[in-house]
Amino acid sequence: MNLIILYIILLLEILTGLWCFHRSFKYICKHNKKDENRIQTKKKVPNILIVIPCLREQDIIIQTLNHFLELTKNLDNIKILVVTTQKEEFDREKNMYLKEQFVKDIKNNIELQKLINKYNKILSTSEIKEILKYSKSKDIEDIINNKVKNSKTTNIRIEEFITQSNLKEKIYHFHYPNNDGIMADQLNYVLNKFKFKDEKNYYFSVYNADSIPNKDTIKEVIKTINENDNPKVIQQYSIPMSNWSGLSNLMKGFAIYQSNFELRYGLINSYFPNKLLYTYVVGHGMYIRVDILKKIGGFETKYWCEDIYMSYVLRNKDISIYPIKVLEIMQSPQYLSILTKQNAVWFKTSFECLKIFLDVFKQNRKVNLNSIGWLIQRIRMNITWIGLPIAFLYTIIISILNKNVIMLSLSVLSYFVMILLEYGGTIKLIEKLTETTLKNKVKVLISTIVATTISNIGPIYSLVSRKKEKYKTVR
Repeated sequence: MNLIILYIILLLEILTGLWCFHRSFKYICKHNKKDENRIQTKKKVPNILIVIPCLREQDIIIQTLNHFLELTKNLDNIKILVVTTQKEEFDREKNMYLKEQFVKDIKNNIELQKLINKYNKILSTSEIKEILKYSKSKDIEDIINNKVKNSKTTNIRIEEFITQSNLKEKIYHFHYPNNDGIMADQLNYVLNKFKFKDEKNYYFSVYNADSIPNKDTIKEVIKTINENDNPKVIQQYSIPMSNWSGLSNLMKGFAIYQSNFELRYGLINSYFPNKLLYTYVVGHGMYIRVDILKKIGGFETKYWCEDIYMSYVLRNKDISIYPIKVLEIMQSPQYLSILTKQNAVWFKTSFECLKIFLDVFKQNRKVNLNSIGWLIQRIRMNITWIGLPIAFLYTIIISILNKNVIMLSLSVLSYFVMILLEYGGTIKLIEKLTETTLKNKVKVLISTIVATTISNIGPIYSLVSRKKEKYKTVR
């Protein structure tokens, strides 16, 4: 029986690799053909509100705003809005008691990663790094006190940037007034407070504070809107590679692993839609018509990942997702501990897929092929996310227990072939879409093999820890 299970796993690994490689290659071919045959139409520039929700983003938000100002230059119909939250100020004051312990940890040479995880609510990453430069100083306690005293929240930094750069006509700034809530609450605050004109022709777009959309993003969005008669939902998919050069080999492997998910389930599945395949929107890079967004009730706050819930609602209502061909580049976590918690947040909502299915059913009493397909695929993905590394380990253990070298070799070989086909296709697709070439591909693939083999650490952490508060990814 064990041998039968082993061979089934090996077969599924090979088939998965071939399927993923085929889909990537098919998309690249269609992508090239569409470029050649694209018909030029008379352009109309739609109204778009680009919303960037922030929580403890002091280190990166100004850089991001400058990027979006360049993207939207000379486009008066496209507005930028940053929404900060009172939760940042509340958390900072609430955790100010940690200052004394922070001084002790600095004097005890606690490593940077642990300091960032522990004290990010009172100081930003860059401020912690700056303090570490003076860790041997006799005045380190005064240095820390001054740094904490003069530290500015995201809210203050944005206000100063807008005022000093005279950008009140180009950047709106809303401040969510509550001490609790998640990103979805900030987005709903904007949705309800901002005065939209002609909601059927107004798009609500969301990006993260670390988002770096391709320079042709707005052009592609406008082109998609014009060619498809104001589609309800447009999605720009992303890859976490903006800080690629600063990542360790292992974290580069995880960056490719996440990119594969984004491109495989997002970009490719939305380009080749099928009722039985999983297609989703991402919270960042999404453009949704305001009338549709209000009709479905805005962003769901019951679940940590509002985009997983929205993906199901859109699927249930048979609303198509129109992908654009250029990518958003975002940051990847620099440390395994941060990535583990980030993945745990994602898995928590994914694991609640049946609950989401039942919640939506209670609201409209409708079940269709789209909703059933979404549920089946989401369950399959959860099993794969947790089970793939375990399945690989199972094949190795069975081979060793049977003292079968050939079986062990086949187990390792089939796993490697799957990674080579699936992630090799993803790397080729990344290079095509970003017009770049990744160096040391062999080393990157080896790192991806390692990352894939321990890719279930986030889901396992989610199931074990049962955290009640959403974790904010530290940059």
